[in-house]
Amino acid sequence: MMKRKRAVDYLLILLGALLQAVAYVLFFAPHHIVPGGVYGITIILHFLTKGIFSFAPDGLPIGIMALCFNIPLMILATRKLGLRSGARTVVAFVSIAVFTDVIEALSGGKPLIENDILLSALFGGILLGIGVYLVISSNGTNAGTDVLARVISRSWGLNLSSVILVIDSIVVILGMIAFQDWLVPIYSLMTILAYSVTVDKLNITTPNCMLTIVTDKLEDVRQFILYETGHGGSYVDAKGLYTDNDKKLIIAVVSKREALACEMRIRKIDPAAFVVITDAHDVNGNGFFSVPHWDYRKENESAPL
Repeated sequence: MMKRKRAVDYLLILLGALLQAVAYVLFFAPHHIVPGGVYGITIILHFLTKGIFSFAPDGLPIGIMALCFNIPLMILATRKLGLRSGARTVVAFVSIAVFTDVIEALSGGKPLIENDILLSALFGGILLGIGVYLVISSNGTNAGTDVLARVISRSWGLNLSSVILVIDSIVVILGMIAFQDWLVPIYSLMTILAYSVTVDKLNITTPNCMLTIVTDKLEDVRQFILYETGHGGSYVDAKGLYTDNDKKLIIAVVSKREALACEMRIRKIDPAAFVVITDAHDVNGNGFFSVPHWDYRKENESAPL
């Protein structure tokens, strides 16, 4: 059953990668739409390098350039964040790069919708959102500038969504300068909004999961959760219902994309561990949504909880 699910996950990741590549090549690049992130940067570089290199007269390939960015970003994530989404993430960003350059070669760089940039921005954004959702829902990631944002957020104690917004905004502004067109940010914003709304609408379940872990290896699991995932948690003493042996029950909340990777890692630490993954709604606390009264108490230390 696990092998079948893994096979389905990889098929969905490949489908998601294909949809994203179609969006980049047939909707965004020909119209100079910059969707932020690594592929926004490579679309700009693809345009700027036209006619410079004899081996790539039409500009450096978007997919190959994306790999040149994503590989070091993946290494950075592994070292700084302990990211262990592993094979799924590698399959995702390599597949997007390969599909992108193959579609570029087959299409000759011609857009699917030639005379309507607005429709390209909107439909491309929707297609990109579906592709990203398929990858995320299969416990994969696209790597990219989100990884850089996570490193900056953790190193400097900044809000993750704000860092992502700043990075994407810088990429879009660079696009406006490169293409010398003030309409670039407008169409790019429409693309980003269409992409965001699509992911939100498809993601009908909560983006967070609660791990309930019963294990005999408390310290090893504790080290993993605290120092590899960067999350916190709690544990209580428990007893096995059948054996009456002493156990430790750990509760932690992680993002949905981390849940399966965490379960697999915990089972390597303790093959006998009992792990339950459930959806976690309205998560408040450090690393998630802020609790309103916390900021109030920082300014009013005597205020009651």
